[in-house]
Amino acid sequence: MPMKTKDKIRDAATRLLLEKGGGGLTIREIAAEAGVNKGLLHHYFGSKENLMIDVIEHKGDQIKKMIQQYLESQPDPVKRPPVELMLNSDFGPFLIEVINLTQRMPGVKKKAKEIITSRRNYFGALFGIEGEQNRVIMESFILGFIMLSFVDSSLETEDIVNHFFDNILDKSS
Repeated sequence: MPMKTKDKIRDAATRLLLEKGGGGLTIREIAAEAGVNKGLLHHYFGSKENLMIDVIEHKGDQIKKMIQQYLESQPDPVKRPPVELMLNSDFGPFLIEVINLTQRMPGVKKKAKEIITSRRNYFGALFGIEGEQNRVIMESFILGFIMLSFVDSSLETEDIVNHFFDNILDKSS
């Protein structure tokens, strides 16, 4: 089945966001990458900011689905978020670009906060992490660690993740 125009635009915007960053990304470049005229971007999204919000929602859903599929494929229940899985995807670079966009686009900032809060509560409940503060600590660790490992690939990720969950988060409960 042929890809729908809206999906082509979103996919092109996601690719360019990851390749070039969101700062200098233009509607014209996105339209060219998608193989459509720029009027269609305005028709489907109204503005670059609305397009970026759609990209974030879509990518957030993809990442959540990827994690859910991973968890369902494991023979034993997983007791902690699969940080390694997120490290081996484009999540780190995407996260950095979203943070950059939040500085210039209030709608993106609002949507990013909404998605992050939703995921914090979902994964907190899934992994048995009680209390808002503990969930924020878990989320801060995961997001910060993903960004850190993106710039320092020498980190011993599995050891650090295990240490955090065994010695830090468990003691804060």
